[in-house]
Formats: sequence, structure tokens, C-alpha cells
Amino acid sequence: MLTAANDEVWPAAAGVLFPGIPARWANLPTEIVLRFRLTERGGVTGSMFEEYRRDTAISALDALVNCRLKYVMLTYAFTVRGATPMLAWDLDAPLTRLGRNEPHRRAKAYGGYSWDDSLLEVYQYSRPVGFGGSPGCCSDPSIRLRVGGRTPQEAVENWATCAKELRCLKRLLRKEA
Repeated sequence: MLTAANDEVWPAAAGVLFPGIPARWANLPTEIVLRFRLTERGGVTGSMFEEYRRDTAISALDALVNCRLKYVMLTYAFTVRGATPMLAWDLDAPLTRLGRNEPHRRAKAYGGYSWDDSLLEVYQYSRPVGFGGSPGCCSDPSIRLRVGGRTPQEAVENWATCAKELRCLKRLLRKEA
């Protein structure tokens, strides 16, 4: 997965980037990090990092809903800078519904020495195909949400809080279209 951080802007409070974020995260210094997931034929150019960089939750969601790139899936990660949130659990589910998805232990990053610094990720998803397990390039992607928590219960609560607000933003985007 290719990533780029917004190096030109100091991190903002998470609550400024995403007003619907859980209250305990609202003052954490956070930035939105753009990531790309590529299919077997996918490629990324430097200009794509500039073109798809976003600085608010609504603009990131707008890109996920309205931008369909051939062979490339977009991900926006709300990543803490200068602190480690120590979120040991993740809940990953389609934005539209939680379904039967259960929280799972978050994998440690950086070779097992540190926790992943992202509070949440909202991303385009298409079922993997082929032997390599890369995303399918021909189907329309769904939007998924991965949210962390210190406990499994907190991950579920945080997911519900973020999903509720993102669904409201998605409805707002539809009305403006």
C-alpha cells in the first residue's frame, strides 16, 4: 500500500478534521493520510497524491463516494502525530451496517515494536480476486470503516459513533449532488 502524509500542514485536532469523532480523541494532533491499494494493473503517480489529498472528513468521504479510479482504491487514515493512541483493537465493517463483524486485535506496526497510530480508516473496498488477492478492478467498490479502541467494547462504541456521523455526511453529499 502506498501512502503519503500531508507534510505541508501541521496536524490539526482530530475534532476539527472530523467533528463526529469520539470525544476522547477530539484534541489529539491528527492528520489525514492518503493511501492507495492497487489492483494487478494499478499504478500511482506523484500528482495523484496531490489530487486526492483531503483535509476534512467530508472531503475524504466525497472522494471515496464520487471518485472511481480504474485499478486503484483510495483509503483515508486519520493518523495521530506526536503521540501513540495505544488502540489494541479494531472493528472493520461496511459503512452501511455493522452486521456480524466482531472486533479483532490490532496488529502492531513497525516490525512489532509500536502500535498503529491511526484512529480510523475509511476506504474503498472491492473483494479480492485472483491468486495475488489484489482488489477487483471491475466492480464498484463499497465503503468500509475501520475504527480502533482500547478494548473490544470501546472499538464497537467508537465504530458506531464514527459510522453514524459518516452516514450523515454521506446523505448530505447526496443532497448536494
